[in-house]
Amino acid sequence: MAFAQISGEAFQKLLREKANFDESDLSELDKGSVLIKLFPVSDKREIGVCGIVRLLKPGEISMAAFRESVSPRNNRSMLDGGDFSKPPALTDLNSLELDKRDFEDMKKCSVGDCGLKMSAAMITRLQREVDWNSADSKELATQWFRRELFDYINDYSQRGNDALMIFSDKKTPIRLADEHRELLDEALFVKDFAPEFAKYLGNYPAFKLSAVDDSLIWSKITFGFKPTITVAQVAAYTHYDQTAPQYLMATKQIYGSHYLDSSLALSMLLTVPANGSTNTYLIFTNFSRSDSLTGALGGVKRSLIGTEATEHVKDILKFAKARLESTPSAEQVSERPSSDQSMLGILWDERINPIVQGVFIIVAGVILFAVYLLLRKLRR
Repeated sequence: MAFAQISGEAFQKLLREKANFDESDLSELDKGSVLIKLFPVSDKREIGVCGIVRLLKPGEISMAAFRESVSPRNNRSMLDGGDFSKPPALTDLNSLELDKRDFEDMKKCSVGDCGLKMSAAMITRLQREVDWNSADSKELATQWFRRELFDYINDYSQRGNDALMIFSDKKTPIRLADEHRELLDEALFVKDFAPEFAKYLGNYPAFKLSAVDDSLIWSKITFGFKPTITVAQVAAYTHYDQTAPQYLMATKQIYGSHYLDSSLALSMLLTVPANGSTNTYLIFTNFSRSDSLTGALGGVKRSLIGTEATEHVKDILKFAKARLESTPSAEQVSERPSSDQSMLGILWDERINPIVQGVFIIVAGVILFAVYLLLRKLRR
């Protein structure tokens, strides 16, 4: 299947119709400005953001340089992480440690009410297989979690979306296979520029596509009130056409122990014809869903996360633009992709956490105080 060819005029039409950029935005884009848009979404659990910048002096760019440019820099929130082997091995998770709060959650865990995101089958096995009265219960629980996560990842590497978990930590189950089908349907531009790559992402591993570098990675990240363990599939695709190499990288979160239900990030370096020459654009999009964005404080959380998402994507693209316009050689950059391009890994860091937590605490305090005053008034 051939990489979709598209003209400069058609590309601008896509920006207007799918990303809601207007003529003034496109004028700023031509000058090299970074443009960011948040998307209205029907699912209250979802945040969608798109950023784009035109490279004014791109030069020759390798896939290695592209991947390095969109990787978070100095990510102090990263506690641990690693790559899975091909095929995955249990030893890939030897350094993974649970947080003490995870153990407390696991002790009380039941189907429909669990502090960790797990399937109903996992929760049932946890209750049956881990003896919390044992002196080494924490070590037993850690080994149990590593085995369960390995079995899940190994199954995903063989069956793809059919193996994705059904989260049963809340009363309403979340089917990750459905979540990721919907996120891929929402994803901007990938079906217009690379329908074969979209098909690969939707039908992994059954659909084979050459020039894809695929890996599974795990991360442990400081986030919110609890460290979070995530697993993501990172797929980097290169297509060579008559214009220039086209680079696309997808980061699909297939597990998160807390907060995020699902996430799909896409980074693209695209070159399109324009008036006898070419223009090169760097595009980043992310659609993520979290059950923590619903409820009484959902609007406040969405507003805060949306604001920070906008600023962080802008920072990422500014860094990437400066990096790519200086055209570093492939030898000067790492081949390793970003460890996590979800809302956890990219849109949050240690600077944001205390701010968001503080606002949540203040808002919750105001609500509780208002309820207290109302109850006093009703009792009179």
